[in-house]
Amino acid sequence: MTGPLSEQQTSPETAPVANTQWAYRAMFDVSLTLLAIAMALGLYFSISKNGSLPGISIREQDDIPSLVQEPDHAQAVEQMRLLLRIHRTGSISNEAELHRKLGEFLLQDGDVDEAIEHLQQTVRLDPQAFDVHNNLGVAWLKKNDPTQAAYEFQQELRVNPGSTPAANNLGRLLVSQGRLDEAVECFEHSIRSDPSRVEAHLTLSRIYRQQENLDLAIEHLNRALEINPEYAVAHNEIGLVLQQRGNLDKAISHFARAVEIAPTFGEARHNLSMATQSRKTAD
Repeated sequence: MTGPLSEQQTSPETAPVANTQWAYRAMFDVSLTLLAIAMALGLYFSISKNGSLPGISIREQDDIPSLVQEPDHAQAVEQMRLLLRIHRTGSISNEAELHRKLGEFLLQDGDVDEAIEHLQQTVRLDPQAFDVHNNLGVAWLKKNDPTQAAYEFQQELRVNPGSTPAANNLGRLLVSQGRLDEAVECFEHSIRSDPSRVEAHLTLSRIYRQQENLDLAIEHLNRALEINPEYAVAHNEIGLVLQQRGNLDKAISHFARAVEIAPTFGEARHNLSMATQSRKTAD
């Protein structure tokens, strides 16, 4: 029972005890509520002061921005949920930021449906929010809906034309559908926005090799190695192109360099072994 007992249910002797127990329970419930609100307001004031959530950082990996796992990850999720429930976000921009961060956390956790809800709410509150459409595209890919994913990547590029993650994600999606010419446009767009994107150069080289345009394939691999000379995958790829062109000695040197950089790189070790054997046979 959550309230004072009625006169019909309580004798005069037990009424004070029952009322005291109810009072303790009520005080405990209020204390829990105040504690939760205090935690949420602490997060709110941090957002108001700093313009962002504490302890949260963004990184890009394979062109899909994800949240770095923080020790207080689960606590941050619950605090954001609580803030949104009690509507203590302070402003529309803070509310949009909370929905965005919460959506990204949930996407990282694999809770795709709820992540989509929060990311879509972000767009409703702030149509120009950075990277939200890209993350929605990632979420729809996780739900095996490439059509909706492509739409979201395109929307991100409309809102933020310089978004290399969206351009690369859309490009990869088009490659998986065999739409190579459209994919090339996406990766070229990515490189124009950020020439240092080694992954875009690598993917372009693979497309051009598939199309037997070996000169362009080598050009993009050389550009990738100019950016990162220790990029083992690029050394392996350029070895494959050189081998395809009949330049076995140079191919072997690149395979060997890939293995030197990454000793556990199985594909490069296999390619090096096969190319070396081919040279021995030719001799």
